[in-house]
Amino acid sequence: MSTVRSDRWTATRSVPARSPGLSTVDGDQTYPAPARVLCADRPHLLEYTWGDDLLRWELTPTGDGTTLTLRHRVGRPGLAPMTAAGWHLCLDVAARLLDGDPVSPIRGAEAKDFGWAELRDAYAERLNHG
Repeated sequence: MSTVRSDRWTATRSVPARSPGLSTVDGDQTYPAPARVLCADRPHLLEYTWGDDLLRWELTPTGDGTTLTLRHRVGRPGLAPMTAAGWHLCLDVAARLLDGDPVSPIRGAEAKDFGWAELRDAYAERLNHG
């Protein structure tokens, strides 16, 4: 089974314990948001708030691996297309890392070079935010 640390494929990083939360990373800039763990059942489930959002990560064993289910309830619905586009790119990076391709995370403005705007527009249409 392959494993990949989330800081290798997401646009987040933990902030120091004195200020519990997560930071969104955009190049050299970080934007902290409070986070609070609501449920943790290692290694199957992690649910937490992140700013106004609620995230739930579930790992389910399958015959030949594991299925990751990510549910992200966006606190400000108008941000849903942007959030979906960001996760789309993050999960693409995770898939490549799991396949052994040593790519770097795509964060912040760099995402525009990887089709983020087109993904955002496609998600806006699918989510009726267009």
